Amino acid sequence: MMRGALLMALALAAGSLSAAATQGTVATSFGIGYDGNPRELIDADHVRADRYLRLGGDVSLRGSGPGRSGWETRLRWAAERYYREARETRHLAGGELRWHWSGATRGGEAYYRGQLRTHPVAAERRTVRHEFGLRGHVRGAHRATLRATLRWLYRARDVSAADTGDDPGRREGVATGLEGHVGLRRGWRLIVRGEVTWIGYDRAAVELGPGGVGVTSDEDQRDLAYYGGIGFARSGMPLLQALAGWQRVTSNSHGVGVRRWRFDLLAGLQVTPRLQLLMTAQWEPGEVRDDERALFDPAIDPDDPEFGARHGVTVRLIHALGRDWDVELQGAWYRSQSRLLWEEYEKPRALLSLRHRAAL
Repeated sequence: MMRGALLMALALAAGSLSAAATQGTVATSFGIGYDGNPRELIDADHVRADRYLRLGGDVSLRGSGPGRSGWETRLRWAAERYYREARETRHLAGGELRWHWSGATRGGEAYYRGQLRTHPVAAERRTVRHEFGLRGHVRGAHRATLRATLRWLYRARDVSAADTGDDPGRREGVATGLEGHVGLRRGWRLIVRGEVTWIGYDRAAVELGPGGVGVTSDEDQRDLAYYGGIGFARSGMPLLQALAGWQRVTSNSHGVGVRRWRFDLLAGLQVTPRLQLLMTAQWEPGEVRDDERALFDPAIDPDDPEFGARHGVTVRLIHALGRDWDVELQGAWYRSQSRLLWEEYEKPRALLSLRHRAAL
């Protein structure tokens, strides 16, 4: 399915070349990185850092369509080679196809995103993701804008029932949201956001049996999440967006329901004409579970941010070396809450990369 979707994206993009002028870029990068906890272990006494090399490529195309519409497509690939602790190479491939249109007061877009992650020495960690989405916006008086989104999500891992007991590692869901923007003075905007997400798992839910023991239910697990947030944003440089929200997750599976705050920050600064600073941060404090019993999830994917609370910050420094070259220094740190034992673990990460871009 993943391969077919990417081929479809390429075919649609190629078909548009004859209808309108097309622009595109191709980029290649090489980097040296450091990972402070490659296995994402909880016990700090057994954590060993590792270094890795990263090689990547990126091809993007865009063009115009009928009226005030246009399209964009992008293909990405990267390979990361760990040397000491993990001793593995993982491959990341992704694609995106987007069609958009705009009018005087309305606009919208439809898009597809796909991702494939493989581990040659750990076939059970092979993961595919698909996302189809629709977005629309309506502009009103007093610099107000209302945006709506609808997404279909799919994720699957190559995990057999023999490996996990009853979990083949697949899930899919639907997310819908509304977001309102109200213009304020000097480029500032007030943001109000709400979202509802339904996720269905291809595995049985767990019920609380006699003596507080979890037993398998006749129903598959179904989770429902609600999110509401409010914040401010500023366009242009310096760029700033800050949101504070509340998330509630309910489930028909014992031990899954949670309530917690969530704070998100995005900031950007043009330090010099050639140097740009970008920062993202996330903080999810005050988590309260519906019950104290934690579920053991044998198919947990440590690279999946959808599980457990996460606190982290990522800082990127991008320096333009010339017309087609730039160098980037990226540092990240996050603390996650493992769903296995509800314990936290830390993971620092750094990457120094050299990138070359060229027009097609």
